[in-house]
Amino acid sequence: MSRLTWAIALLLSSLTLGCTDEPDGTPPSISNLQFAPTTLLAESYNPVTASLTFVDPDADVLDLGVEIELPDGSHQVLPLTDVRNSAGTSEGTIQISLSIAPPAVGTYRFELWLEDAIGHESNHLEATAEAVPF
Repeated sequence: MSRLTWAIALLLSSLTLGCTDEPDGTPPSISNLQFAPTTLLAESYNPVTASLTFVDPDADVLDLGVEIELPDGSHQVLPLTDVRNSAGTSEGTIQISLSIAPPAVGTYRFELWLEDAIGHESNHLEATAEAVPF
């Protein structure tokens, strides 16, 4: 191999090392999850409110994700909720209102997170609620 071929191969390999599949930008970060009530009536619709604070240096928060773990260990992922009114804001508070009808008595675990325009996911925060007999 000639010196030029080696130099090109070395240059290409060093360029490849700098490439990643990660999109640019910074994922949002969430904290201060408030969740109420923490006692729900099983087999009945319960209004639930939650709030969380976020910081996103890129100011491109788009969606809220919620996953619920039921007492039997099964999981239900809710469709992403559009929170675009927070886009363009690098920090703030998001208010959430849900109506939940727990199918059975037991402990329900709620996991919440944010996603931004590039697809970054924030850290996940959890809250629990106990469903009691109606």
